[in-house]
Amino acid sequence: MPHGHCDLWRPDLLWLNVISDGLIAAAYFSISLAIFYYARQRKNLELRKGFLLFSLFIACCGITHLIAIYVVWNGDYGVHGLSKLVTALASMVTAVYLYRLILVALRLPIPESLKLALESANEEKIKRIKIENQQAYDRTLRESTEAANVGIAMLDNNGVIKLANQALCRIFGYSARELEHKNIYQFVDTSRKERHQNLIRSFAKEELLKKTWPLGVRR
Repeated sequence: MPHGHCDLWRPDLLWLNVISDGLIAAAYFSISLAIFYYARQRKNLELRKGFLLFSLFIACCGITHLIAIYVVWNGDYGVHGLSKLVTALASMVTAVYLYRLILVALRLPIPESLKLALESANEEKIKRIKIENQQAYDRTLRESTEAANVGIAMLDNNGVIKLANQALCRIFGYSARELEHKNIYQFVDTSRKERHQNLIRSFAKEELLKKTWPLGVRR
């Protein structure tokens, strides 16, 4: 007997159920397609199988509602029961897999952790770029100074030799390894050391890049 007999074929009850089942089925199919499309596009998604199961389960629910409309005019309750059985099996598999997903999902980093990790990675990247740029600058500076015929030394604000070219090494009679990272004051005449220190401090403070002074360098 068609299910419509249970509603006494009252149009209000009949169309209330038919339209409701139709809208629910349309929504289920739409949701299922959206989840399936997302899972297909994200092939590297760790929870991809769970999304596919959810898509299947929701599609089965939509089919069940369509068959509910069918049995309003056709009393084929065996088909209706089979659709419910398929939906039940899909829902049970999805439910079991859901608990496995929870264990995986709990291990996933929260947005705050991802943000901190990203900021840390960016800071490390910036530091690495600065180091690489500094190394490239040092190489360029060393190559340009090596070609000079005059002694050139690059000092920091404390007078420590950061770079010494070959001409300077010949002047002092030392190798670059022996000169670099040593304080220039070691090579300045004792009587001129204090004046020399004051000149370096003044130079660093005023940033007069073209200023020169007598070093009073002794070998």
